[in-house]
Amino acid sequence: MMARMNSSLKLARLVFVLYVLVLAVGGARSVSAQSLSPEDIEKVKQLFGAANTLLNNGDAQQAVQKYNEAISIAPSIPGLYINRGLAYISLSKYPEAITDADKALELSETDLSLRSQLAIAYQIKALAIQSQGDNKTAVELYSKAIAIDPYNPKFRNGRGNSYRLLEQYQEALADYTEAIKLDATIPHPLINRAAVYRKLNNPDAALKDLDVAVRLDKANAALFLNRGNIYFDKGRYDEALQDYSQAISIKPKPEYFYSRSLVYFKQGKYELAVKEATESIALDPSNAEAFRARSIAYSKLGQNSLALADIRKAVALKEASVTMRYNLAFLLFRTGQLQPAIDEAAKTIAMDPNWRAPYILRAAAYAKLGNAPKAKIDQDAAAKLSAKYHPKGEDIFSLDLDIVGFDDKKQ
Repeated sequence: MMARMNSSLKLARLVFVLYVLVLAVGGARSVSAQSLSPEDIEKVKQLFGAANTLLNNGDAQQAVQKYNEAISIAPSIPGLYINRGLAYISLSKYPEAITDADKALELSETDLSLRSQLAIAYQIKALAIQSQGDNKTAVELYSKAIAIDPYNPKFRNGRGNSYRLLEQYQEALADYTEAIKLDATIPHPLINRAAVYRKLNNPDAALKDLDVAVRLDKANAALFLNRGNIYFDKGRYDEALQDYSQAISIKPKPEYFYSRSLVYFKQGKYELAVKEATESIALDPSNAEAFRARSIAYSKLGQNSLALADIRKAVALKEASVTMRYNLAFLLFRTGQLQPAIDEAAKTIAMDPNWRAPYILRAAAYAKLGNAPKAKIDQDAAAKLSAKYHPKGEDIFSLDLDIVGFDDKKQ
C-alpha cells in the first residue's frame, strides 16, 4: 500500500504548476522594460501564452520549445525561465529545471518589483531539488520563499511536503495547518495533512480533513483514493469500495483498480480481487503490487500455479521487496517445492533477519524434508523474534502463515 500513499504529493505538485503558471504570466509585462520592438513584445506574449497553455494541458515538451523561442527574443524575463523550469520538472529534467530557477533568481533578485517572482523561483528550485530526493535543501529553499512572501499557502504546503518526506511530522503539520489558515479553499494542504495524520495513527483527524477536501473538489479522483485508504485502514471496506469506485469513475488508473482489489480480497471475494488486479496490470504491466495482489487471490482460490507465476513476476519487478520474496517462498512451499522454498526463505532472512515469518516457513520446509536439526535451529531463532514485527516500509499485504512444521505452541 506504499505506492498509494504518495498520490497526495503528486497531486500537490500539479497544483504548484497551475498556480505558478497563473502568477508567472504577469512576467510578460516586464517585456516592455527591455529594448524590444512592439512586434517583438507581442510575439513574446503570444509565445508565452501558448507555452503556458501547452504546459497546462500536459504537453511539456512542446511547451519547452515555445519558451525557448520566447527566451531567444527576450532573455531577461524571469517568468520565462520559471515556467520553462516547471516544464522541465514535468519532464523529470531536474538539473535543467534548477538551472532555469537559478537564472530566474539572478534576474529577479536585483529588482524589487519582481519580489513575487523571486519567491516563485525559490519554489521552483525547491520542487526540482525535492524531486531529486534532497528534502533538507528543499526545506531551506521553501523557507526563503516564505521569508519573501509569508502569506503564500503554496510555499507552506511545499515545505510541509518536504518535512513529511523527512518524517518531521510535527513540522509538516504546522506548515499544512498554516497553509489551510491562509486559504481554506485549497484542498491540497488538507490532503497532505490527512496523510500525516494517517502516519501518526489518527485516522479520525485524517477523515475529517479529507471530508472537507472532497467538498472542495468533488472531481478529484486522488482525493477519493486517499479517503478510501483511510476507510480501508479502519476496516470500513464498503465505504472504501465506494470511494475507490468513485475514483475509477472519474479517472481510471491502475492504482485505483489495485486498491479495489485489496478491498475485495479483504471481503473474501477472491474472483473479484483477481478481476480488479487484472485491470490494474492491463493499465500498468510494471505494477508489482498488482501482480502480488492477484497472486494472493489466486492462492486463496487454490490456483497455485497461477499464483506462483504472478509472484515471480512481482519479485522480478521489485527485487528489493522482502514480503514479495517471502510470498514466493511460501508458494513454493505450498506447491511442494521444498528446497527452492528454503532457498527463497534464506534470501528473505538475509534481507531482513528480524522478521519471524521466513524462519517459521524455512523450519517447516526443513521438517518436511526430515531435517530436524535445521528445523529446530530456525524454530529457536523464530522464538526469539517478535510476532508483531514487520519489515519497515513494506506492504503488510502478504500471505497468511497457515503452515506449521513443528510444535509452535510456545511461540
